[in-house]
Amino acid sequence: MKKRNVQFLVLFLLLAAFLCLFSGKRMKAEDGIKTEKDYENQMQLQRFAVAASGVLTGSFEQDEVGNYIYPDTLCGIWIEGAKLIIALTADDQNTIAYYDTILGDYKQYVEYVTRTYSKNQLYGLIDYIAESIEQQYNEPIQSYEVKEKENRIEIGVSEALLNRIKNDGLKFDEYPVTLVKGITTETATTALKGGMAISNVNAGCAMTLSVCGKYNGGSVLVTCGHGGQTVGDVIKYSGAQIGQTTYVRYTNYGYGDFSFVPIMSGNFSGSNQILSYYISGCQSPSVGTTVKFYGKTTASVGYGTVVSTGVQVYADSSVYLKGMTKIHVYSGNIQNGDSGGPFFCLSGSTVIYCGVLHGRRVTEESELMGYFTPYQYLSTAGFSLN
Repeated sequence: MKKRNVQFLVLFLLLAAFLCLFSGKRMKAEDGIKTEKDYENQMQLQRFAVAASGVLTGSFEQDEVGNYIYPDTLCGIWIEGAKLIIALTADDQNTIAYYDTILGDYKQYVEYVTRTYSKNQLYGLIDYIAESIEQQYNEPIQSYEVKEKENRIEIGVSEALLNRIKNDGLKFDEYPVTLVKGITTETATTALKGGMAISNVNAGCAMTLSVCGKYNGGSVLVTCGHGGQTVGDVIKYSGAQIGQTTYVRYTNYGYGDFSFVPIMSGNFSGSNQILSYYISGCQSPSVGTTVKFYGKTTASVGYGTVVSTGVQVYADSSVYLKGMTKIHVYSGNIQNGDSGGPFFCLSGSTVIYCGVLHGRRVTEESELMGYFTPYQYLSTAGFSLN
């Protein structure tokens, strides 16, 4: 009898240890998104919030280069869980009714919060403050962005400049500004490949096909604008000529990094397909949106979350880019050869194209950040989906 009790006790302890181990692993997985399945579930969860974001941003007018013209009451929009969060300067009934009218049936997926500074106020300050620092210290700002959730401006400078500013005691207490150490620039400019590997004969480099659509009434493919592309360059796929570049956006203080290549050869045709996904719409994603991306070099789908929009970033020794969208990459990688790759997400039951991969940066904490040109700039330049 005693022997049987000992055997039972051993079995019980082994079972308890197994259950603790299983429970520990399960709880660890629940602490955050860990697997590609988790990312898929996250995209499914937020698909109606993404649709609500599309309805709202679709109601904004745009200036001549594609920047949204925001209402003066709007402080920011981002996604948390299954909700679209809309931050406003006031939460009175008239203000909320204005946005509810725009959102229609999607208002059930929206939550309103209040913040101090409107997006128009922050974007009005950001150029002034960045230019003031550059003029005073005669050194370029590496990046700046509006942090919508935090309702502030973040300016990235070199470590040396950051130390100089601290030693000088320069402060921006009257403004919602945070200075941070800039991050390593790693824009892919050689051996560029992507969803399909295409090559620029004139520049002697490979790059990424992002998506196909229409421009000036004809079929085109979209890729990145950096990497030596100029109007007239010959673009090939697998040694066969596709066409010649007709539009390039990659200029100092320009909005975005992309180019259009007409599909002139009868050997090729454009489609709305990216990998195995059929794209049925386009949208510039809001902060908090989980997005997918793909690059030919890494040859796998990656996932990330949008952390900022309207970002200015120092691309290389002569080019500042404006209007970029930044994501925190949680799964996958971005390497030389991935530039130009597609970003996409779910909106309702459809797959939505979001933009063109520019490149990557690595933070001081070794976190990978991806940057892409949001669709709004392609659209304003004259591009549309097939």
